[in-house]
Amino acid sequence: NDVVHRDVKPENVLVQASGHLKLIDFGTAKLVGRSPGSSEATIGAKNKWKEFVGTPEYMSPEAIDNKDTDYRADLWSLGCLLYEMAKLRTPFYSEKVNFYVLGKRITSCQYDPVGDGYSPQLAGLVGKMLQSNPADRPSATEVFEFAREARLEFPEQADAVSPSK
Repeated sequence: NDVVHRDVKPENVLVQASGHLKLIDFGTAKLVGRSPGSSEATIGAKNKWKEFVGTPEYMSPEAIDNKDTDYRADLWSLGCLLYEMAKLRTPFYSEKVNFYVLGKRITSCQYDPVGDGYSPQLAGLVGKMLQSNPADRPSATEVFEFAREARLEFPEQADAVSPSK
C-alpha cells in the first residue's frame, strides 16, 4: 500500500482468534512512491525534518543514521521481531545499554545469532533480514515465500487490510 510503518514491534502486532496477524498504529507511518513501471514501492520516505521516529530496539541502521527509509526498514524491524520471538529478547539488547551503544550495535549488526534449537531456515531468514545494507535484505514477497515453503500460515496478500481501514 506504499506505506512505510516505521514502528514494527510486538506491541503493534495483534493476533486474531483466526491466527491472522494485524499491524496497527500507523501514527509514525509515511507514504512512499513507486518508480515508473515498478510494482514495488522503491522511493524512500524522505526524512525531510530529520525525524527520529520508532522504537530504538527495532530501528534499522538507516533510521538510526537518520537517512531516508523505505519498506526494507520495516523488514529489518520484522527481523528483530522474529529474533525476539525465538530468543525472548531483542537482537541488540543488553543490561544497562544506552542509546549510543544501542545505535552502534544496530549499525554494525552486532548481535548473537539465533543459534541452536531453531531451524537453519529461520536463523537464515533472520540473518538476511538483519543486514545493514537495505539492498541486501529480502523483499516482503521473499519473506512470504519463505514462510509458505516452511509451511507457516500467512493470510493471502489479497486479504490484507489497508492502513486507512
